[in-house]
Amino acid sequence: MPDLAPWLRTSLADLIDQYRVNTLPHALLLVGHPGHGGTLLTDALVAKLLCRADLPQACDDCKACRLHRAGNHPDFVRVQPEGKGQTIRVDAIRAINRKVAETAQQGGNKVIRLEQAEKMNSNAANALLKVLEEPSDGTFILLESSSLGRTLPTIRSRCRLVTLAEPTTNEALAMLVQGDFAFEPAIALGIAQGKPYAALAVTAEQIEQWSECERRFLHPSGFSQLSQFIHRTALDATLKQLMLWVDTAVRRQLSEHGKVVPVTDELIELLMKQPAQSLFDFRDYIVGQLGSINRQSNLNTQLMGEALAARWLDLRGTE
Repeated sequence: MPDLAPWLRTSLADLIDQYRVNTLPHALLLVGHPGHGGTLLTDALVAKLLCRADLPQACDDCKACRLHRAGNHPDFVRVQPEGKGQTIRVDAIRAINRKVAETAQQGGNKVIRLEQAEKMNSNAANALLKVLEEPSDGTFILLESSSLGRTLPTIRSRCRLVTLAEPTTNEALAMLVQGDFAFEPAIALGIAQGKPYAALAVTAEQIEQWSECERRFLHPSGFSQLSQFIHRTALDATLKQLMLWVDTAVRRQLSEHGKVVPVTDELIELLMKQPAQSLFDFRDYIVGQLGSINRQSNLNTQLMGEALAARWLDLRGTE
């Protein structure tokens, strides 16, 4: 198992301490993005709850640990979204309910891990309520969510909320540098929107695309060339990159320095010359476009790319 990120170690130690003194609640809602390392924290907590040794962490050697490592522990259930809509359905929750009602086969705890809890439909959530309200002894239910607001209130109210820490930019960069990340760490982090574990999956092609996008927008050859370039790229990635540029320029206008961002000074200086209202209007436009992409509502990416090129040239005052 990879080492847990430094910004999450205190949270894990606190949860394990609660378990060792019998104060850990039976249901936890762990809120944090997987790209910040929350998945690894849950991995470590599950391993400890299944382990039969009385140690500060899973011993990785007892029979329970060996079974879990091999993916064969009979008292552990992992539920993930499935199907085209990536939804947690009621049948999966009914399987949890049956497992909770059984006696632990290994004589220890029963552990349920429910990933992306915000993707439970209402029927699944209703089926889970009884287990959350009337748990059996030695049962722990760990729900993970990257969006507390999208997690049903009936579920939130029956769990102890654990909000996982996020890394600072310097902490995230340090993790990539210490791990001998092969590419430009700052750019990879920008592509991953500040999430270091997501940055680990960034490719050399994405790095080059990021740099080319800066060059094309900083020195556009004209509307046709810029719109053609946008059309050849992943539009959502381009919009998110522009969002970072705008947000950085606004912070600099407000004299907020110190945060390391993978944007050239020339590009930021160009944007800082624009009125703040123009930057906010352009940002609102980007948010709207990203919302349309997320909803997949009758998209015409060519027209969206042409509109983006026109808005950008208008913002920077280029005819």
